[in-house]
Amino acid sequence: MDKKINEIVFREDLYPRFEPNQKMIQKYSESIEFLPPIKINQNNILIDGFHRWKAHQLAKIEKINVEIIKTGSELELKIMAYQLNSIHGFQLNTDEKQKFAREMFGILNDDEIMQTLSIGKRAFYKWTETQRENAKKEQARKTLELYLKCWTQEQIADELKISQKNVSDVLENFSKNCTNAKNTKIFEPFIYNIWNTQKGNETEHFGSFPEIFMENLL
Repeated sequence: MDKKINEIVFREDLYPRFEPNQKMIQKYSESIEFLPPIKINQNNILIDGFHRWKAHQLAKIEKINVEIIKTGSELELKIMAYQLNSIHGFQLNTDEKQKFAREMFGILNDDEIMQTLSIGKRAFYKWTETQRENAKKEQARKTLELYLKCWTQEQIADELKISQKNVSDVLENFSKNCTNAKNTKIFEPFIYNIWNTQKGNETEHFGSFPEIFMENLL
């Protein structure tokens, strides 16, 4: 079906490329009749075919052939924009794919990102090395935080959606790092708070107890 050019909604935040290719737009404008339809969603938002859309504008053609794809969310819309631009026509370059992989790390699972960008594990793991290391550190931090709150390893694993072995490895590594070469503990978890208060008019006695401390305990 056809849509008027000015009905197409272009959103820069969904555009997967760093910048358009002007030579490609010029080339497409000279062969409009051979171009496949652009893809838009039910709200006329452009998903795929930016260069074809701009080529129609350059050629001063008022209508463009479109294919409508129904989308259910902003995330789905963005994924589809990257996916379609990764598998055909003027494909995304490496830097553009890297940007998506790093942005979506932790939002999509690894396989979904690789499938969207049509890349292999080697490239994906190389591009997201920093993100994976940060995620590992954050997972270890949360594990220790829950452990010091007296959570069991099973409870921690269920809460963080990781294996009990991962929990055990974090705790074992933490225990090793808490001792120096002489096997002396260099870390002890905090088990109290320290309350400080200025002396009041209480009777001087070895067993005197500030009233504010009693209020805190109550």
